[in-house]
Amino acid sequence: MSYIDLSGMHFGFLVAREYAGKGYWKCQCLNCGKDKLVKGEHLRLGNVNSCGCLKEEQETRGKRDTNSYVIRTHKGEEINVDAEDVDRLSKHSWSIGIDGYPQARVNGKMMRMHEYLIGQYRGDGLMIDHINHNRADNRRSNLRIVTPAQNARKSGIEV
Repeated sequence: MSYIDLSGMHFGFLVAREYAGKGYWKCQCLNCGKDKLVKGEHLRLGNVNSCGCLKEEQETRGKRDTNSYVIRTHKGEEINVDAEDVDRLSKHSWSIGIDGYPQARVNGKMMRMHEYLIGQYRGDGLMIDHINHNRADNRRSNLRIVTPAQNARKSGIEV
């Protein structure tokens, strides 16, 4: 059976070392050194980016207060989120897109974190606004649903 050779490729903190059969790859975590078997598909889609140690770090060292956490991307970039959203968000590998918004592949499509948390409002004329203008602050208290006119007024643009 053929497979896509992922040997030596980096996926977040994981490096694919050798094919283990049935679609699985033996990977080494660069963050803690542990080995982990991961489906190649999950590596390629960005669903897995460490052996699990990043989630543990986020839960122990990522706390800023009892209600908010800091999630770190594989590049070490910080994203502020509510504690209640950590489990849901940790199922995906988040990165900062070229537009400055945290994003991940969800069900095969790239999705911004604030849209994932609040829901997509495209097509109904509404948008999600980061109140403090910090695109990496995705705490629910910093997100609100607005019209384009409301968002433009906030930034000083006339509509």
